[in-house]
Amino acid sequence: MGPGSVLMLTSFGTRTSPVLRGKWVMEVLMNTPPPPPPGIPDLEETEGIKDGRLLTTRERLAL
Repeated sequence: MGPGSVLMLTSFGTRTSPVLRGKWVMEVLMNTPPPPPPGIPDLEETEGIKDGRLLTTRERLAL
């Protein structure tokens, strides 16, 4: 794979993305995924769970 294909693979259609490129380099070439960003709070429980399964959009709107 040449340098141009790496740039094309790790960019959007109209602009480059150094973050995507760095992530790709770490995952593919270095085989080390980047660590999660620091200071991110835990996610809240998902609403719309009934009987242990996630409700569909139609079921959630009917409530």
